[in-house]
Amino acid sequence: DSFPFVGQNASRSALNAIKGTFKWTLQDVGISNSADFGYAYGTVDFKPADASRPTASTNFVRIWKKQANGDWKVVLDLLS
Repeated sequence: DSFPFVGQNASRSALNAIKGTFKWTLQDVGISNSADFGYAYGTVDFKPADASRPTASTNFVRIWKKQANGDWKVVLDLLS
C-alpha cells in the first residue's frame, strides 16, 4: 500500500515504522561469471507486533553490484 522506497534514508524510515519481526528464508544465491554481479532470493515472513494480525508471507530478491573499489553495493532489494 505504498510507492517504492528510494534511497537509504527512505528505506530506513519505512522499515523503522513497521512493528514486528521479519524471518528471511534464503532459497538460492548466485554470482555472474565475471564476478561483478550477484543475487539472492527466497521468502520472507512478517509477524506483526500486534498478535491479533496474521503473519504475512512474500518473496524477495536482492541484487548486488561490485563497485570499482571492490566493495559490493545492493542495487535492488525487492519484496513482492
